[in-house]
Amino acid sequence: MMPKRSKKTIAESTQKNGFTLVELMVTMVVAAILLAGIYAAYQAQLRTHVTQQAVVDIQQNLRGAMYFMQRSIRMAGFGDGAGFVADFATDYDDDFGETSGAITGANSIAFTIDNDDDGVIDINDSELIAYRLNNNNLEVWREDPDTAGDWNWEPIAQNIASLNFVYLDSDNSALGNPPTPADIRSVQITIEARTVDEMYTRAVAKNAQRLTVQVRCRNL
Repeated sequence: MMPKRSKKTIAESTQKNGFTLVELMVTMVVAAILLAGIYAAYQAQLRTHVTQQAVVDIQQNLRGAMYFMQRSIRMAGFGDGAGFVADFATDYDDDFGETSGAITGANSIAFTIDNDDDGVIDINDSELIAYRLNNNNLEVWREDPDTAGDWNWEPIAQNIASLNFVYLDSDNSALGNPPTPADIRSVQITIEARTVDEMYTRAVAKNAQRLTVQVRCRNL
């Protein structure tokens, strides 16, 4: 005859059943659904973050580009020497007017500033100013700081989709294109920037940002 304690132990062991295969499969399916939901939420948050960061980068790009141009265009025409009138002209130096190809037009601008107020337009990039749009880059005509007389177009802002200048006279009326330099009193600048993906693919420009500013040339 088996002891009572042994019988009780056997009975308890037979009652401790494990998970069935169906229960395990149901548990795995539920866990997979939960993980898929978590992953989808993560992906949505990541896309939102990337989009917002791209928009912030574009806005900073636009503000930086606009700041460079506003600051110098506002000073256009500063100075009044005996042999020149500082304005939107490019005939003071061959490198400026011919080699650079800098002109005052719809997509580029060129002008002079007597930055040191010595009555002479010096041949340097503080007094010969030019900006243009080239291959989606906003470029400035600049002298190499290490090699005097070596001038090149240098990019100061990237992913610029469009750049447009409208020149206004003293009545705030738009001038022809190209305008008569002596008639310019203010310049309206419009810049549009896009994300890298929208710039170099056929993606719809959902995140394109445009900035328009009118700058009064206070020295003209």
